[in-house]
This record gives sequence, C-alpha cells and structure tokens, in this order.
Amino acid sequence: MTSTNPIHIASLGSSFAAGPSIPPRITPRAARRSGANYAHIVASHFHAQLTDLSVSGATLKNITSEPQTTKWPSETFPPQIEGLNPDTNLVLLLGGGNDLGYIGGIMSDTLQMTFLGRLLAWFLPSREPVTLEAEDIKERFVEIVDLAREKAPGCKVLLVEYLTLFGGNAAPGVGLGSGWSEEGVEKHRVVAKRLSEGYRLAAKAREECCAVVGVAEKSWEHDIGSEEPWVEGFGWSTLFKRSAPYHPNAEGMKAVAGMILTELKALGWY
Repeated sequence: MTSTNPIHIASLGSSFAAGPSIPPRITPRAARRSGANYAHIVASHFHAQLTDLSVSGATLKNITSEPQTTKWPSETFPPQIEGLNPDTNLVLLLGGGNDLGYIGGIMSDTLQMTFLGRLLAWFLPSREPVTLEAEDIKERFVEIVDLAREKAPGCKVLLVEYLTLFGGNAAPGVGLGSGWSEEGVEKHRVVAKRLSEGYRLAAKAREECCAVVGVAEKSWEHDIGSEEPWVEGFGWSTLFKRSAPYHPNAEGMKAVAGMILTELKALGWY
C-alpha cells in the first residue's frame, strides 16, 4: 500500500466498529453506523476508498454466513463478507463480543439493579446462555480471514480489539452504579479477556496476513471509571438520547484509529 497503489479499505464488524453513539450517523440508518468511526478516520488519513460494512449488533456469523435483521428500524443485511470488493487491500475486522454475550451481559446486569431497569428488561428478548470459549472465537475469526482472502486475494487483515470497559478504574461507585459488586465487575473482565485471547489465537493461526491491534491493553486506563474515558457509561439520559451505553465515544474512536495507524506503520504495511 503506497502512494502509487490506491488503498481500498473495508471495515467488517459490530457496534464497536460501527460507532452507534457518534455523530454523524450515516445511511443505512439501521446499521447504526457513524461517519466518524475508526474506519472512516483511517481511510481519511490515507485518502483511501472505504467500504464500511459494519452493523451494530452483528455476530461473527453475521459476517460470514448469516443475514442480520435489525430492529427499530427493521432491515435485513446480508452477510458482511458478501460486500467485500476484490480490490480491497486492507480489512479492519472487529467482533466476537455479541457471540459471547459481552455487552448484552453487562446491560442485563445493569438493568437488574433498578426497578425501572427490571421493568424495561421484562419487555426485551431473553438472552440464552453463551458457552463459547476463546478457541471458538478464534475459529470464527479464521473463517472470516480465509473468506476475505478468497474474495480479495492479497489483502491484509487487522483484528481490532474492543476498547476496555472495565479496566483499572471501573469499580462499584466509580463509573458504575453502587449496585455493582467487585465480583460482578470481574465476571465481565473475564469475558473480555476470553475475547482478546480469541483475537490472539486467530492472528497466530494466520500470521502471514493477519495481526492484532492491541486496543484492550492500550485503553485499560481509559475505561468508564477514568477521568478521560474512551467509552460511554450507563445512564438513563443516555438511553433517552438513543445513545449506546457501554460503547465507544468519539475520543475512543479517534484513539483506536491512531492505534491502527501505528500498527500499520510497525508492520510495514504502508
């Protein structure tokens, strides 16, 4: 990827890639996708063509083989990999959290802490237990990498980790409601660690074309309990504004874009 080789970037993934809380929201609106997410920032840096296929709520299976139907508004998106163009040089891939019930689990625990939350949860679809391990996430990532290389031979794939939610600062009463316990916080840290391990296993399995952007560690001190958080916490005002609790904010997206650019330079991929 050089000045004489036009860059075509594709972004595959879920809400931490799409950026549902960050203006401007771009079409299709059902994807809850921001025009200022990390993929757009990176593409702007390179003056590159961007195909942003990310959809909030996507699982890794929604990237490979399963259509995704959103609610409010309702729209069905084909598997994201189908939108990958053959001339794509770089694929930015984020996911796995919805496969593990990561953010959904945090939201479920949060809602159970207040009467209003329990009332709201009663109207929401019930969540089935998730039993996936890091190896399962790795296999799903590897499938996407292989499919991407079939669709766009020669492309490189960067696995972009999730921003840390519960890092070195988050604790009951610090970025979190007093209804939280240390055990509850640690439970979700364990899920996040399992997700990151899946990333690293996948990159190792396809190291000739794939690398991890270590967002989780680099954002540990910018969690929801920090003075400079890169993620949104939970508040009823957040919901009423139709923002997304426990998701990246604008500063977080800028930080992730910077990490991607740094990683690309270190890898010599541009």
